[in-house]
Amino acid sequence: MSKFQVKFEKSGKRITKEMMEFLTYWLTNHILVDDKTFAKFYNGSTVGS
Repeated sequence: MSKFQVKFEKSGKRITKEMMEFLTYWLTNHILVDDKTFAKFYNGSTVGS
């Protein structure tokens, strides 16, 4: 079981502050880095053409 899941289940909350911070960072990083990298690849490919 992940440490996030254990802390979440013990907290009795719907979402922990630590999880919210992690998700915020991950989502922002994913959009600004990973998705932009993929878009550059996808726009230069012949997929779907």
